[in-house]
Amino acid sequence: MALLLIGTGVARAERQRSAQSGAPGVLTSAIIWLGVIAFVVLIYQSLTFWTNLGALFR
Repeated sequence: MALLLIGTGVARAERQRSAQSGAPGVLTSAIIWLGVIAFVVLIYQSLTFWTNLGALFR
């Protein structure tokens, strides 16, 4: 989640800095993708954790 927020902040800062409204740079895209991947992994890990925790009480 933190990586996603950082990636979004970097993307906004780069857009404000550049006068052209082109595609984000390679570094910004990489940071955004890493944030999205980290978020998906975090969701998967938390679902696995809560599923295993629930299985203890069955």
